[in-house]
Amino acid sequence: MPGFQPAFIYPFAVNGLLAFSQIFMVVYGYKFSDRFKVQYAFFTGTLLILSLPLLAHFLGSASQSFWSCFVVLLAFGIVNGVVQAQVFGLAGILPGKYIGAVMFGNGLSGIGANLLRLIFVIALPSDTLYLQAQIHFILSGLTLFMSGYAYNILIKNEYFIHFKSISEKNVDKL
Repeated sequence: MPGFQPAFIYPFAVNGLLAFSQIFMVVYGYKFSDRFKVQYAFFTGTLLILSLPLLAHFLGSASQSFWSCFVVLLAFGIVNGVVQAQVFGLAGILPGKYIGAVMFGNGLSGIGANLLRLIFVIALPSDTLYLQAQIHFILSGLTLFMSGYAYNILIKNEYFIHFKSISEKNVDKL
């Protein structure tokens, strides 16, 4: 996107609304179902992530591409904040080591994304940036989709059900 600095601006788009949506979840999150906050948010994130390389590549001008990606990243920040708040919330009802596992997985995903980028830089020619972006965002989308699908497994797990029921009983006492 000649004339623009997405590497500088885009993190603000994602992280600004991510922080806002997490605050929103602390205050109003109880009004939404766990399925909505986890599964539907992951699926929405999948669609948003998959749209990014298409918007960046196929829109007419650099300005249109930049701003359309910016808007998608704003929406992704909201969805990501909802997911993060709820995943940490659900991990919080389990024994403490599970929050550590969630944080470890979060860190691994960041390292994995950077390693994937490094592999692309080394293995693919520099004139294949769109192909690299397609592969990267498709793999990211698949990861988000599988994470959303994994919610179906989680809610049937006896261990999780046990701690979820304890958590719900403790909330009722408040």
